[in-house]
Order: sequence, then structure tokens, then C-alpha cells
Amino acid sequence: MRWSSLLALPLYAGLIAVSACGPGYTNGGVDVGVGANLGPGVDVWSYSSDDFGDWHANYRSWAPTTVYELNGTYYNHNIHGSRAVQVYHNSTGYFMPPHDQSWAGTDKRFKTNRTPTEADYGRARPRPHP
Repeated sequence: MRWSSLLALPLYAGLIAVSACGPGYTNGGVDVGVGANLGPGVDVWSYSSDDFGDWHANYRSWAPTTVYELNGTYYNHNIHGSRAVQVYHNSTGYFMPPHDQSWAGTDKRFKTNRTPTEADYGRARPRPHP
């Protein structure tokens, strides 16, 4: 048998051992590998003046916050590969900013580089009422 064949044997054994460990890693206590448990997502509701108040009078009481979208689900913690989206939060939950032309640029606390996309607005559902 050749020396190169003998040297390749430990290499193959090492590759097999590493592949058996699984392709995941941990990021901040959140497993983000294959078959990952990312934890619960957060509901992000569409803005409605009935639910969150007229924005002209109430937006100062809303807290701008960042959620992280990954594969159509929002999380309140950053996950490798996710996209940061700025939304609002109040005592009733997370919700999209108003989606009308007169709203644009009103709240100077809002980070425009994290503005929700049309897909985000399309994903947001009306808040259910009991």
C-alpha cells in the first residue's frame, strides 16, 4: 500500500467524525444550525388607529424597537442571517408604523435604514379582538 493511502485514512476518519457532530452552532444561547430551535417568534400587527390610536396624537407614546425577520418570522433577538426591521411597541404588542404618505419622516426616532418593506406590511395581520 502506498504512503499517500495510509495518510489519507486518518483524514477521512476525521471528516466522518466531524460530520457526525451536526452542522449547527450556538449564537447567544440560540441554536441556529440545521433543525434549529430559534425560540418563539413575535407577532407584529398591522397599524390600526382603532387598536393603537390616531398616530397624529399618539406616536410619541409608542416605543420604536427593532425586530429581526428571518424566513417570514419576526424575533426580538438578532439571529445570524436575519434582517433588522424597525417597528413600534406599546403595552399591547408590536406593530408596523402607519403606512401612509403623511406619516413619512414624522417620527425622528425612527431609523429609516430599517424601514419595513412592502413584504413586511403584507405579512402584518390585523390584531384580533376578543
